[in-house]
Amino acid sequence: MKLDKIITMASAPVRLRLLAMVRSLRATGCQLPVWVIPYSDDADSEFPLPEGCEWRHVPEVSDWVKRIGAHPMTRKYSCFLTANYQYADSDIVFLRNPEEVLLPDEGFVASCGHWRDPSNTMTSQSREMFRRSSTNWQREVFNAGQFACDRPLFENFETLHRVAHAPEHRETCLYPIGDQPGINLLRLVSGVPISNVTLPPVNMESTWAGDYHDEDYERFWRDENRRPYLIHWAGVSMASPRPIHELFYRHLTPAELDEWHAQILTRASSPQGLRPRLQRAKRRAMRAWDALVDG
Repeated sequence: MKLDKIITMASAPVRLRLLAMVRSLRATGCQLPVWVIPYSDDADSEFPLPEGCEWRHVPEVSDWVKRIGAHPMTRKYSCFLTANYQYADSDIVFLRNPEEVLLPDEGFVASCGHWRDPSNTMTSQSREMFRRSSTNWQREVFNAGQFACDRPLFENFETLHRVAHAPEHRETCLYPIGDQPGINLLRLVSGVPISNVTLPPVNMESTWAGDYHDEDYERFWRDENRRPYLIHWAGVSMASPRPIHELFYRHLTPAELDEWHAQILTRASSPQGLRPRLQRAKRRAMRAWDALVDG
């Protein structure tokens, strides 16, 4: 697969996450353009993007999502009308250049461990479709925050629209709660073959931050070929400090760390109890930033 772009989604509340994601991508040597799908059309949703990034509006998709009342995250369906991309949610940090990692792959490529627990990847409707597709259908489900593909899943918006609105797909693709079941089903229906780099033959170590609990998390990455090329914080609270969060912190400036720290304290339900741990995490992150700048 020869990537020609990175796609993500953002709004003003995730600005710091996006900055860290893009900086981590550039640190791997990847200079591909970054297309940013706006989460909403609100006037204050967009913000100045880093160099090499652009807001990517696909009106036919965003107007459709708004008109039918689907979740704003389903704007990601616009990815299925293009080719040669890596999609990455804003709460991701890249560790290796996706251009190099995915070069040997073809078709649709996932990079998560949702095959271990597919419960959030489908609805009751789509579960039956997956079960009818294969006896080991679990290998075909994935996290909708990280995927890549070398071809469009659908030839045009009209085809995507027709498939999503089919009676047997509506409950899943027009899901009001999120995008993940719909994205999984649309990939299945498209017939584009899928592989997952956390499964054989690659067997990459987990790309989910929630699988790393202690200080020496990098001990799992001594084999460079199995080292994850990204880490995703999907569902992992940053308000609960854990060592792997430093992979994110190192891509923020000291001023941005202050801003992030303030956001976490504001969102936390018991900020006084969290404050000492967050302060320690902040000091570690500041040292990591200083080391990165000095190096």
